[in-house]
Amino acid sequence: VDFSKSFLYLQSSLKDIFIDSLISKLKFLTKNFNEVKGNTNISDQELFKIKKDLEKGYIRSHMNKTLSKAVSYSDIPNFLLKIIDDNKKIINSYLGSEVLYEKTIVWRNYHIDIDFEGYDIFSNVWHQDSHDGNRLLKIFVLIEKVKENDGPFYWLREKDTKKNWDFLFERWGFHSFSGPKFFNSQRKLTGEKGDYLIIDTSRCMHRDSNPEETRDIAQITLYPKWRTRNDRKILRLKF
Repeated sequence: VDFSKSFLYLQSSLKDIFIDSLISKLKFLTKNFNEVKGNTNISDQELFKIKKDLEKGYIRSHMNKTLSKAVSYSDIPNFLLKIIDDNKKIINSYLGSEVLYEKTIVWRNYHIDIDFEGYDIFSNVWHQDSHDGNRLLKIFVLIEKVKENDGPFYWLREKDTKKNWDFLFERWGFHSFSGPKFFNSQRKLTGEKGDYLIIDTSRCMHRDSNPEETRDIAQITLYPKWRTRNDRKILRLKF
């Protein structure tokens, strides 16, 4: 882990980094992934179900104040299947023709007191998803229109993650408690319902932000086939 932090700008274990690097070269997969943005249609029926499920979803709270809600789906919703199909060539080039996926999660973040913005309450502190290697793709989809004050998702491209590494690599360091750091190169996911982002969150630093009221977003994570786990299912990309 120290080696990866110091030299590779990654927080996954050295073992996982080595495995990902070796197998991806043997399978002739592309080395890097440039984020993809687009828009997809979310049917009124799907949207109604999501909103209804969120109302009775899993609640994270503190001192009787709701911080976030979440609901998960074992089957991939149609709007996400459409995104995957529309981007199957680039997904295939990075992860292979068979990918593993976890449950789709829809999050609703609530406003938190400004004094607590520096505390990692709903992934609102800069971080990488380093739990399982450094080759994965996460798809984020806006369930409703999101503006600057609605607590958008922020990210740094891989090159900007490296450039600002010294300010970012300690997710739970004391310096984080003073509040979120802002960078000129940071990017944000704002836009209309159905706007989406595909990004490798194991390599790009990212965070949520504090909405004035609430913000809803759907996400699914795709892994290469060699990252097998009991809670992951295989999805074969159709060409």
